[in-house]
Amino acid sequence: MSLTVGKMQKYLEEKYKRTKPEELKNTQRYFLKLIEEVGELAEVIRKNQRMEDSNIKGTIEEELSDVLYYVLMIANTYDINLEKCFRIKEELNSIRYGHKLKIDDALDAFGCHGIGGVWGGIATGLFAKTSINSVARWDGLVFGNVHLFVAQVLSIIITAAVAVVGTLICIGIIRIFTPLRVDQKEEALGLDISQHGENAYPSFNGFD
Repeated sequence: MSLTVGKMQKYLEEKYKRTKPEELKNTQRYFLKLIEEVGELAEVIRKNQRMEDSNIKGTIEEELSDVLYYVLMIANTYDINLEKCFRIKEELNSIRYGHKLKIDDALDAFGCHGIGGVWGGIATGLFAKTSINSVARWDGLVFGNVHLFVAQVLSIIITAAVAVVGTLICIGIIRIFTPLRVDQKEEALGLDISQHGENAYPSFNGFD
C-alpha cells in the first residue's frame, strides 16, 4: 500500500486519539524529541550507516522515520495539512528560484551582477557630473546632457551582445566534450559530494 503524507497523518491521528488540550500539552515534548532525533540523524549521516535488508536499527533510514514521526505529530497537534503546505511552499520556491522561468542561476549571478551592472551603467549616464568626477567627458542626462547617457546605453547593449554570443560559442565547444550539467540525482545530492567526494561545509553541519 502506498502511503502519502496525508495518509500518515490520518493514521497517527486515529491511532492516538487525544483531546486537543492533551495534544497541545504534548507539543513541547514532541518538539524536544524532534530535536533529539535530528541530532541522532546527523550522527548516522556522519557515519553513513545505511539499512541492509530489513535491519533498520541505528541507520539513516530509522532516524529519518523518527524525525518524520514527530513532524507529523506536531502537524496533527496544530491541525496542519502538510501536503497542502508543501504544495504552497513548492509553488513559492518555484517563483523565488526561477523554476517557473526555467532559469538555472543558483548563485543569482545575473540578478546581482547583471542587473546591478546594467543599472550602474544607466545611472552613470543619468547622474554623472564633471564637477565631481573630472574623468567624465559629459554631465549626465539629469543635468541636461544626452551624450553620456547614449554612450552608456550603447555600451550596455554591445557588452550584452558580446557576452551572449561568446557564451553560446563556449557552450557549443564544451558540449562536444562533456555534458553541461549533472543529472537530477547528483544535483539533489550536492555537487560537493557527487563531483568532489567531500562535504563543502562540515563545520556548518556539525560534522567536523
